[in-house]
Amino acid sequence: AIVMPSGYNSAYTDMVYGMEHSKFLTEELPEFVERMFPVSSEKKDRFIAGFSMGGYGAMMNGINHPEIYDAAVSFSGTLNAEARLLGQTNSSPSLTKAIYGEPPVLYKETQDIFVMLENAAKEKKQLPRLFACCGTEDERAYPRYLMLKECCDKNSIPAVLEEGPGEHDFFFCNRWLPRVLEWLLKIA
Repeated sequence: AIVMPSGYNSAYTDMVYGMEHSKFLTEELPEFVERMFPVSSEKKDRFIAGFSMGGYGAMMNGINHPEIYDAAVSFSGTLNAEARLLGQTNSSPSLTKAIYGEPPVLYKETQDIFVMLENAAKEKKQLPRLFACCGTEDERAYPRYLMLKECCDKNSIPAVLEEGPGEHDFFFCNRWLPRVLEWLLKIA
């Protein structure tokens, strides 16, 4: 089953002034889906994925909750939370305030993917399987994808990191979706 909730441009975090999107994705939604539909409740059958801001949210929630999700996938993820906090993404100032508060606070241990991965490597914490893909012409996400690649290499974190021609759009996602599905289902 594919479940596609809306994150309302929240970065899938528990907002300071707004909804608790992370709690929804990691507690409420899995319980609801497994109660309402004939799907597996085993972690090995649960994955989280997203595009752009959703790619950040999928990675953040997957890394924070490896007991819930077997794998986390980022399609063209805007993976740098600090860039969002500093207004270097398409988030409006009022949205940034709603996510991070006033004054804004970034909780690096649970919101900064790079710090989370470094800490997991140092502490030998369990991580979900990780997959990130990004288009090389994607001016928005590609520099952040390269940061993820560098972080995983530096910390010896196993991850499938792939890139190819493409921009920040659903055409790129559509081209990569079969590859990601094969990987998620352990076919390839």
